[in-house]
Amino acid sequence: MEGIYFYWIAWCLWIGVTFIMQKSNRRTFLSYFLLLLIIWAGFAVKLPIGELSPAYLMLLLAGFGMAAHYRMNGPKLMLCSMGLGAGYAGLKLMQLYDPVWFTISPAGILLIVCFCAAGVLGKLVFEKLPVFLIGCCTGELLYEIIIYPISGSVQIGQPAFLDFILFGAAGFTFWGLLKGIGLSFSTFLQKPGKAKQSNNA
Repeated sequence: MEGIYFYWIAWCLWIGVTFIMQKSNRRTFLSYFLLLLIIWAGFAVKLPIGELSPAYLMLLLAGFGMAAHYRMNGPKLMLCSMGLGAGYAGLKLMQLYDPVWFTISPAGILLIVCFCAAGVLGKLVFEKLPVFLIGCCTGELLYEIIIYPISGSVQIGQPAFLDFILFGAAGFTFWGLLKGIGLSFSTFLQKPGKAKQSNNA
């Protein structure tokens, strides 16, 4: 059932933000954002040429918002995101016109490729997620525009896409947590060594 993974991941992220993060304005903002994302995922805005999910717009704006918050380099961000978007649309077109190359798991292969590409294009963890969000959202838009003459309507932000984007977001969140735990652990291990050096001196 398409969309079920989106709700599971979104609810897990909301629970983690609401009950695990320390009280702060960031926690309040993220909890409201995730709740609105879950609510808006069930709606669609009618367009003259198809439908647009409000959740898609929220994810795209979240990518730009994170980039602005962390003061990422604008030209570099757009170059990386557009490159990832073109690759996303290209792979989806390959899956459409030559599916024999993607017999195992088309969505899984696409996710792995985009996740790894965003991981390489962004140096720090907080740079990787905006590149992934903006790149995949623009790639989905590009793909729908390209196939519009064939499909007859655009369907932007469908449940399958929301599943895809939340899997990637959860992956980068987990990546950041592991990196933070690793840094804390290495700092903890270095403290006894420093204490011993000071005693020997």
